[in-house]
Parts: sequence; C-alpha cells; structure tokens
Amino acid sequence: MRAEFAFDYTDFQKSLDTLVLALDKDAGAILRQQAGLLAKALAAATPPFKGRAEGVNAVSRDLRQVFGTWREMFKSIEKRDPPLAAAYWRAVKQGRKAEAVKIARQVLGDRVIEVPDRAIHRQRRDSYGRVSGKYPSAYVTNEASLKRYLRQREQHVGMTKAPWAKIATHYGVRMPGWTTRADVPVTVSDHSNAPAIREKYIVIASALPWASHLRGWQTYYQNAMQVRADLMTVAAAKALEQRRRDMLRSGYALGKMLR
Repeated sequence: MRAEFAFDYTDFQKSLDTLVLALDKDAGAILRQQAGLLAKALAAATPPFKGRAEGVNAVSRDLRQVFGTWREMFKSIEKRDPPLAAAYWRAVKQGRKAEAVKIARQVLGDRVIEVPDRAIHRQRRDSYGRVSGKYPSAYVTNEASLKRYLRQREQHVGMTKAPWAKIATHYGVRMPGWTTRADVPVTVSDHSNAPAIREKYIVIASALPWASHLRGWQTYYQNAMQVRADLMTVAAAKALEQRRRDMLRSGYALGKMLR
C-alpha cells in the first residue's frame, strides 16, 4: 500500500501498514477510512483553529486596521489640528456629514472615501492574507457599505479548511457545517480497490491556488499526519492485543474440551 503526500510520510506509511495487518480486514476499506480521518485532521490543522467565530473576529480586526470610520477620522484629525477636529466632530454630531467630510479632507485628503476599496485592502494584506500596520489606510464615510463588505469577507472564513472537509465527508467523516463547501476544488485519486495490496493507494490534495500561502502550513500538516500515525499505531496495538486474548480464550476452551 502507498500513501502519497508532499511531506515526510514515513511514519504514516508504517503505521498504516501495521494497522492493516493488525485488523486483518479489507485493506481498501481501511485505507478509505484513514484517508477520511487524515483529511479531518488536516482540516483541524488549518486556521481558524477554534471555530468560525475566531475567523470572523480576525476578519473584523483586519478590516478595522485598514478602514476607519467617523471616530477614527476624528482621532487622526485631532493629532494634526485639534481645533479643526473639534469643528469636524460638531458637524458629525449634528448630522452635517457633508460638512464633516469637507473638513476631514482638508487634513486627510483622498484617504477619505465613501465605500471600501478592495485595492486598498489588498495592498495592506501580506503574502499570508493578514493585515499588518497600526493605522487605517482610508476612512469610509458610508458605514453601511463597510458592514456589507465585512459580511462579504466573512463568507470566506473557513475557505482554506473546506477542501479537506469536502474530502473527509466524501469518505463518510462528519464535519462541522461551516467548514463544508461543495464548490471548492480538490484532488482525490482513489485506487483503494486495486486488486493487489501494493497497488492500493489514495492521493488527496487541496486544489485551492492560495492553499500554500497559509503561514506555517507545512508544520501544521506534518504534525497532523504524525498525530494520525500515532493514533493508528495505538489502534493497531489494541487490535493485536485483542487478537492475542481471543487466541488465548480459544486455546483455553479447546483445552477444556479435550480433557
């Protein structure tokens, strides 16, 4: 049997072979089960680790670092021109938003925009998709549009988990609903029904173009494989112990019959 991954899968392969021998069951069925459990482990090793809320909070935090609104505009203006900031805030409080925008642009210029600009958001994101920097790049005057943009971005939370979740569910493993998406690209090459045991293997992969941009992904996934290898080793040991006990019981029963 072969297990193919773009990692060091030596321990995983040994544990899988040991499990197949210990269980003395259909090797293809065991391989399919372990493919699903490995996919589940890889999904768990992909951020957000603590559930959807963690991802939503990260998205909201990043957007607040990119786009400010009326209060952030006030703070920025106040640092440069306190009297002008006071006039700006009076206009905001009194609902004279057009006047407040005019005042703000005297200090902040074209950084005052009506709706979120995706290009600005992209510029602030690093190669891993996270936002760095402390101060907003732009200030949005239409707060409703910023909330809509936030909701749109929230729909992407869990997207990098989704291919692994899709593979796991394909092999009968239950996954949290927010991690499952039917439209994500995956690679599954299943040869678990091959006639010879050495020809049985399954290749699983995420086909998302940005999957390798996940910070620390090699370590996360290698660790997930090691955890699955260790669990298979434990399961194999338990199965072998159970077979030993069954043989002893069978031998004891046979001995009583021969007396």
